[in-house]
Amino acid sequence: MRSTVLNASLLLFSLVVLLARWPRDPGPLAADDDGSYPGDTDDAFSALTPAALAAQMRHVSTPVRTRADAAAQAAAWWRGQMQCLSPRARCRARNVFFFNNSLHLFLIDDFPADGDGVAASYAALAISSTMTSLLVGLPGSEPLPVRVHKNLKPTELLLREVGPVRNETAIILDMDACKSVSDVVDLLAAAQFSHEGISRRTRIVTRYRVLPTIFRQILLAKSSHNLTTLSLGSKKHPAGLFPELLLGIDQQFWIGTNYLLEIWDDKILKLYADLTQEIHSLRHEDAKNLVAVTEKSPKNTCLFDPNEDLNVDEFALDLAKMNERLTFVSGLEPDLESTLNIVQECNTILCHSRECENYLHLAAPGSTIVALVTNDTEYALKPQLLELLNITQLTWALDTAASWTSESSPLDLKNLFRFLTMVANFNTLRFTTFMPWEQLNNQLIGFKSTCAIAALLNRTLILPLVGQRNAAIAGSAEWDFSFNVDEYAWSPMSRYFDLHALQTQLACAAITPHNFFALWRRQHGGGGGGGAQPKIDHAVFNPVARATAPQQLVQYYARLGLALPAHSLATDYPRLAALTAADVLSRWGDATGGDNQQQQQQQLQNVQARGGRVLAFGAAFWLYGFGAPAQEYPLRTYAGGYMRDGGYAATTAALRGTQRIRTAAAAALAAVRARQPQRQHAPTRVVAAVHVRRGDYWAKCRRIADAALRAMCFPPDDAVRARVLQTVDKAAAAAARGVWPHQRARRLRPVVYVATNIGGFRREMEALKADVDVVYFEDLFAVEQYDAIEQAMLDIEICSAADAFLGNIYSSFSRTIFERRELAGKPFDTF
Repeated sequence: MRSTVLNASLLLFSLVVLLARWPRDPGPLAADDDGSYPGDTDDAFSALTPAALAAQMRHVSTPVRTRADAAAQAAAWWRGQMQCLSPRARCRARNVFFFNNSLHLFLIDDFPADGDGVAASYAALAISSTMTSLLVGLPGSEPLPVRVHKNLKPTELLLREVGPVRNETAIILDMDACKSVSDVVDLLAAAQFSHEGISRRTRIVTRYRVLPTIFRQILLAKSSHNLTTLSLGSKKHPAGLFPELLLGIDQQFWIGTNYLLEIWDDKILKLYADLTQEIHSLRHEDAKNLVAVTEKSPKNTCLFDPNEDLNVDEFALDLAKMNERLTFVSGLEPDLESTLNIVQECNTILCHSRECENYLHLAAPGSTIVALVTNDTEYALKPQLLELLNITQLTWALDTAASWTSESSPLDLKNLFRFLTMVANFNTLRFTTFMPWEQLNNQLIGFKSTCAIAALLNRTLILPLVGQRNAAIAGSAEWDFSFNVDEYAWSPMSRYFDLHALQTQLACAAITPHNFFALWRRQHGGGGGGGAQPKIDHAVFNPVARATAPQQLVQYYARLGLALPAHSLATDYPRLAALTAADVLSRWGDATGGDNQQQQQQQLQNVQARGGRVLAFGAAFWLYGFGAPAQEYPLRTYAGGYMRDGGYAATTAALRGTQRIRTAAAAALAAVRARQPQRQHAPTRVVAAVHVRRGDYWAKCRRIADAALRAMCFPPDDAVRARVLQTVDKAAAAAARGVWPHQRARRLRPVVYVATNIGGFRREMEALKADVDVVYFEDLFAVEQYDAIEQAMLDIEICSAADAFLGNIYSSFSRTIFERRELAGKPFDTF
């Protein structure tokens, strides 16, 4: 017993000594010049469970036990209150202490009136310490813990340490997850949404050690000049008290942050409008009229580039030809006013994708932000905010093989200028696009045809969506060649194909749907997200057997975002295929114009009658012939000759997979080639690839009457195995030529990579394992990490790079690989 009392006394003495070491600071909370509190962040309670914390707090604080004590507590100035809305995501609390790196609230139960049995009720008051965690930052940030103590009062020492406090409302915001100006504005808008009482008189307390100056200045747009950075548990400011504190962010605010699921209402949009206006008002009045903008004044293009050594002289000269001047900035200015002075004078802002979020709320209304992306997907700011702020946001993809700051691979300013030229001339451009039909490689054939037609007609190709057919239908042997738009999942091309190549290397000018719609709305007065919906002026329904119907065009183009009026859909065309340049120009080409106004007006009418501004096609499978001999069905030999057309070859080369797909395929192929290395420079294995189409393909091949030709379309299993071994032997012999004689004797076991749409085909290939190693997709890749289109793209990459390839002349999948190998000068064989 004596030992227990002694231990408790020592613990209480230790805690009193700990509190006594705190320097007294009777004034209100104040930050250093940089907004931070120096000192340690040791937390005496951080490692304790709630139960252990309650036990410790009983020594630090005094429980309410007696009648006299109860009367004193009822009127105590430190007595806390806490009101939370349901769901418990945002609270308003009074008299919140912070000490020992924690926030603490002392709540006292209501006491019964005087009378019989009162003393017993005091003694029965429950003493507890619990912890409530509230989100005070962006989603994903660490929640803020608040320790709530019931029927405990602070010690006299703690009450002396907090001293007198300023009677003001404060809100705590966690800035750790804020990486851009847009993040800060998002957090302010969320706080305003959650706590309508926040105003310029509200002190903002941030959980951030060293807050960037520009972030602090933006926070001041919604705070008093007493912006505080909270460093709980510091030696300089060990204790304090908030007389009124706003805690938590309403989770419902973040529902609309995904731009594809934007559901923000007018109330939230007004919060953003007010915040942006307040930020703009921080710009010095004298700087707002630095440049007098007139019709003849050059526009200002601002390039924000971290590489200060980037040579932009030629880029500036090119821009000058368009009456635009270049402002080259290596990054954000250190303070908000200087940054505003630069950004507000920019008509066009060129910036890194995430860096663009620094300029969204700083840019002047009517300006354009071009996000320069280094990944494979388009980048999009929130469309509702773009519309609200009257800002147009576009995307330009950098070469994924180049580095933004690399001296050897600088920013491709030449192609960027061509893109800016297209943007400047958008109002005069005419466009074409098409409906992808059937599976991936048939869609690519339609893409090549439409790109060639676009080039002939001097139109810009609106990149189509890529369709991924429902897996159950794709693998069915009973598929009847019907085409249903709703049976496909549709995605932007940039999800699967290198966006930089699509924007710079096709045989036709191209524009992404995102950029097209943004510029269309800007032209029609809708800013970033409003304006009239673009419509198709003339749609060509191309009946491909019974596999297409006019309604499919309406459904597909609705998914793309293009309106297709009934009067614009022409269904009187015959089956169109293998068109010549003369065919294309006679049907949709420009009429020859004249010099006088009447002739020019007639030419305009002819152009409108020949497709209008937006000319759309239905299924474009082999719509254009590329000057190659016509394909006679059933095929007897590989129908080559298309690669002799320069435009066809250029587009084929540009249709390469994303950096993610190319990197994964290269790593997998390298792993297959390698033996277990016993020493450096060991020989690698020969890899042959084969494409075997099964499942739904029988529905196509069984219609061929000639048995020999049918076997070429759907080769028997034994024929597949025999031809695979022949292909392997040929590749091995070719690999052996040029290898030292002593290494030929140690030639490694060849590998056969089987690309097939039916996993059950494995058993038909088992017999090959006596002579070669056989691998499949699932042996090299985690299947669950890739969708069906990505799996097909990986198959194409590996088959294109293998030492030998055996494919099917009837398959567009094999054709894609044949053509890729032609570009690389690699041989291939056919069944």
